Amino acid sequence: MAGCTGASAPTAQSIAGLTPSGSVTLNETFAAGYGGGRGTLIFNGGTYPFTLVGAVVGPGGAERVTASGEVYKLANLEEFGGRYTQFSGAAGLSRAGAGELWLQNNAGVIMHLYSQT
Repeated sequence: MAGCTGASAPTAQSIAGLTPSGSVTLNETFAAGYGGGRGTLIFNGGTYPFTLVGAVVGPGGAERVTASGEVYKLANLEEFGGRYTQFSGAAGLSRAGAGELWLQNNAGVIMHLYSQT
């Protein structure tokens, strides 16, 4: 879920007044800076599984992350895929306890996630 989008960093102001388009839950494991896992998108009454593959810049180690949150600016399912860039929060939600993360892809889809690490 990492990459470069060239988009401005999403914040709470980016989604002010917007109703979430959907929600996501994910389980991800990182080891030595590389991660993978599975997630579920709930969108327009449907449930869609997806796979996570990514890398995190930072110290190595191993960690399992469980996160969930809202998806914004998703008009159709095809916009959900692709590379997401992390704009804030601990890298990969990789800190003990609760964490927060803002992600955005090239289509402008924003995910605001909270970890339960």
